[in-house]
Amino acid sequence: DEDDDDDDDDDDDDDEDDDGEDEQVMFAFPLSPAAADQAEDSDLLLITASDCRSLHALVTRSGLPTVSCDEVFAAFKSRASDSGTIDKEGFDSAVRSLVPSTSLSDEEKQFLSFALSRMFYAFASAADSVGKVQAVDLATGMTMLAGGNKSNKLLLAFNTYSSRGDAEDDTSVDASGLAGMLKCFLTMLLAVNSFNSDTTDVEPSSLKAASQRCATEIFKRIEPSGDTISYEDFGLWYNSGGFDVLPWLELLDVKKWPTGEEQPTAPAPAPATS
Repeated sequence: DEDDDDDDDDDDDDDEDDDGEDEQVMFAFPLSPAAADQAEDSDLLLITASDCRSLHALVTRSGLPTVSCDEVFAAFKSRASDSGTIDKEGFDSAVRSLVPSTSLSDEEKQFLSFALSRMFYAFASAADSVGKVQAVDLATGMTMLAGGNKSNKLLLAFNTYSSRGDAEDDTSVDASGLAGMLKCFLTMLLAVNSFNSDTTDVEPSSLKAASQRCATEIFKRIEPSGDTISYEDFGLWYNSGGFDVLPWLELLDVKKWPTGEEQPTAPAPAPATS
């Protein structure tokens, strides 16, 4: 009987080991420069192997990496209200236009509906709104899943949040605009963090403050002559060590996400502008 008890204990240990593998942390990102310096767990966004596996399944089944960022923006902006917001119904309609479902099984459709809905609700929670989010915020975040490298997605974000929104070729942002785009990207990471849990490691409401701290620190380090920084200014700062402040920015390129089967590793920094 004692041997049987030992076997049961061994089984329990095996179960714990299996759970531990699922919760293997692939990335631990500080949400702000202060968090990076103090390494406080409460300010770390953790991405586990199971999160990575779910994201890999999402991009593989949806085909979103074959969709351009411009197509993503067009899909969401065309369904926005006069005030620029989009609700869940509009979001679902935009997703259907971007993700052909004819070749998907019912199980795949159910999984994609669940995973993509998590992204909408992450933005709604981060905006502290009831069922509506700004279409440009959602589109900016969703470009993480689309085709293109980090540089292209950053350039589009700088243009979207430029200090002169009416100028298509303007790539200068003030601190508020920079915080806004960073919050969109962080919200997407938060959504990925919620794939395999009903809770997240970071409260959505804290993303605004974290993004503002990041923007303030970036402006302080770049020391612009005016109240804006350009895409080029940001790129020079990032390539000169800024990637240590915003390491998670590398994951704007969906090809840099691990499948969840690899050993944990930090994403290798690439030039912000190339």
